[in-house]
Amino acid sequence: MAEQENMKRIVVPYLTHPGSRYGLPYSVQYPSDCIEVLRCRPFTFSARSCNKWALKRVILCGDSAHVFPPFGGQGIASGFRDALALAWRLAVACRSFSSSHSTPASTDSPHHTRLLTGWYVERKQQLDKSLAATVENGAYVCEANRLKILVRDWYLWALQLVPSWKHWLEMGQRRDGMTRYTYEEGVAFLPSYGGGFCFPQVYCVGLGEQQATKKPEVYFTDDVIFASHKRALFQVVVLCSSVADASAAHTSLRSLDADSDGELSAAETTYIIHDLRADAASSSNQPPSTSLFRIASADEFASSPLCVARPEPLFYDPYRLWKEADGKPFLVLRPDRFVFAACKDAAEVGTAARELVRLLNGTV
Repeated sequence: MAEQENMKRIVVPYLTHPGSRYGLPYSVQYPSDCIEVLRCRPFTFSARSCNKWALKRVILCGDSAHVFPPFGGQGIASGFRDALALAWRLAVACRSFSSSHSTPASTDSPHHTRLLTGWYVERKQQLDKSLAATVENGAYVCEANRLKILVRDWYLWALQLVPSWKHWLEMGQRRDGMTRYTYEEGVAFLPSYGGGFCFPQVYCVGLGEQQATKKPEVYFTDDVIFASHKRALFQVVVLCSSVADASAAHTSLRSLDADSDGELSAAETTYIIHDLRADAASSSNQPPSTSLFRIASADEFASSPLCVARPEPLFYDPYRLWKEADGKPFLVLRPDRFVFAACKDAAEVGTAARELVRLLNGTV
């Protein structure tokens, strides 16, 4: 394969156009004397993952921890997910855990080990699914049996004749819902409070802006939940059916800072109203206008500057947050957008907040 002639046999067809494309009676080929081959080696597809991704101060992340075949772009996507899930744990690991905040945590401490072990235990769960899907994609793409190719092509063509089947095909892995981790020792969520699933992202509109302008700005919910001005590592989101619900929730969370030892902030809590027609109403108890949002429709997104250079959304569901939360209105989110705890009321949020303190301080 590394020989020049074998390289030409593979590459030249990609550099040759049919003459009919240009009105010529012969094929048009890029001049071979204008091509300089710097390296030519056979490439073997592989799917691998390390058993252990962290030991003391050494961490394997991205391609150093796992290798994907190039069928689906999951290699780079998994690398981003690795980094996002690792970043907040490193921030916690680098903290001082004594009450005086003067003694740094040792890399040999059980807390440090638990943090990083929990990281790759979670990531390997999602990684195994992505690897399986990528290998399956490769089997479709690289099929060499002519009969199987014929069956594959006709099957994919026939699926698109029925709208519901075509929709199922176009949904891809989205049809399976958001990633949900299974509880194992060391993972950073509360299974008893429905934690461990990836919080979806929808579009939203600030109710304060809605009063001030005829056409309020559309945002991604991730951008308002984890806005750059917020200081708490973990964030609380409250899903409401009305402004009145948001006001009641705002009042019930007054002890949040004390319950969480400052790890969560009542002032930074985000309230999202699941009503496309919701309006802001003045109330002495309602959350600040900068924390109060309603879900936005696909049409609002498509007509907003946020959609510029982006495709219009397909299969968008503005009520996805509520559905994934399974009716639990109070959610404690990790910085990697996974739910630490999904709670039914403020009392459960208080319990989850105290458990969060134990997790971050290494006293679990």
